[in-house]
Amino acid sequence: MPMFQGDEGKLVAVRLLRGYIELLGPHIMVVIHSDVHLRRLSAALMHVLQFDCSLIHVIEERTAGELCSVLNSNSNNNNMASNS
Repeated sequence: MPMFQGDEGKLVAVRLLRGYIELLGPHIMVVIHSDVHLRRLSAALMHVLQFDCSLIHVIEERTAGELCSVLNSNSNNNNMASNS
């Protein structure tokens, strides 16, 4: 399978793979039972399914303790509001 770049290219690759699977029909079991073919199929799927994480950034860092205290204070505020 050629290397597809970007989300559009990966979508094309998934559609192409789906077409091959539909074309093979019940004969897909031959591919699945072949070690070489299954490895190549798995590698192609892993390549297509990789996420582009280059634009993901940490907005605010918090420790687990800080996060728990924020969640607890929000929970306590909600309980007080519902009891009023």
